Amino acid sequence: MIIIAFFSIFIAIVDQLLKGAVISKVSLHQTIEIIPSFFSITRIRNYGAAFSLFGGNTFFLCLISIFILIFFYIYFLKEKAFTPFQMVIYSMFLGGTFGNLFDRITRGYVIDYLDFTIFGYHFPVFNFADIMITLSVVLLIFKMIMEDAWKTKD
Repeated sequence: MIIIAFFSIFIAIVDQLLKGAVISKVSLHQTIEIIPSFFSITRIRNYGAAFSLFGGNTFFLCLISIFILIFFYIYFLKEKAFTPFQMVIYSMFLGGTFGNLFDRITRGYVIDYLDFTIFGYHFPVFNFADIMITLSVVLLIFKMIMEDAWKTKD
């Protein structure tokens, strides 16, 4: 559990450092094109959750994040040992959640800055914490599918 806490905090700190760098170098709503027609840094304020859902409901989003963090903490107490893969998944999820929660509590919004256009589709702007959360959920689903596949073979 200590390793998970350490890496979660590390991920949250990296998230905050990246956001701090963007704040210091990029004006609000400014776009800096890195790879033409593909990747830019665009600083925005996201008052909602993914895709700006629940915009303007910062208190509600903070409560949801805190509930998720408490649920994870209680859930983890039931397990005695974690595989390295589980530690990575849980650290990424918790670190990302902490990073965005910290923004919501201290600023009232989340700082987003990663801006991609792929095959003409402009994705909503997101941040490092979002990547950690999304990737951890994808890996957790993959892990669950693989565990079920191995169970059905027995």
